[in-house]
Amino acid sequence: MDISELPPENVEAAEQLQAAGWDLNQQKQILNSGNGFRNADYQEGDSMYGFSSEGWPKGADSPYWMDEPTFQEMQTRFRDPVEGAWDSLGIKNHLALPCYNQANAVYRGQLTETQSVVISTINPAAENVIYQSADGTELLNFERSMTGGGSQFAPALNTMGNIAEHGGP
Repeated sequence: MDISELPPENVEAAEQLQAAGWDLNQQKQILNSGNGFRNADYQEGDSMYGFSSEGWPKGADSPYWMDEPTFQEMQTRFRDPVEGAWDSLGIKNHLALPCYNQANAVYRGQLTETQSVVISTINPAAENVIYQSADGTELLNFERSMTGGGSQFAPALNTMGNIAEHGGP
């Protein structure tokens, strides 16, 4: 990635992502999916959370996490206080998650080292959704828009440890 082509507000984030071990494709994905880049310092052992599809655990190679206060905000906003049920579609919309991420499982991990983490506000996104019959005939094809607006945290590559399911929507 040519840093000279980036908007000035993204240069520091790009440099930090590179130093954190993210390859060029992942750096571009992070920079294109967010805005308002900033840094915050976290300590070894701090918890981070992420939504995924049940049966598809988040790995240490995922740059998309959230800190404890952000997760608490997500609970307040997207979890029914009486039933305990999560609004998976609301979560997908707020985090602009791709179609394969059903947001029906929550994973918690801990940072394995003290670091400054790149944080951004998630941009709106859209994806093409296609429904097919068992024989492959296309039944429905539409674009689904997501508002984004949530926060994404990109700790250094492979610095998330003790990743385990923490419950789910």
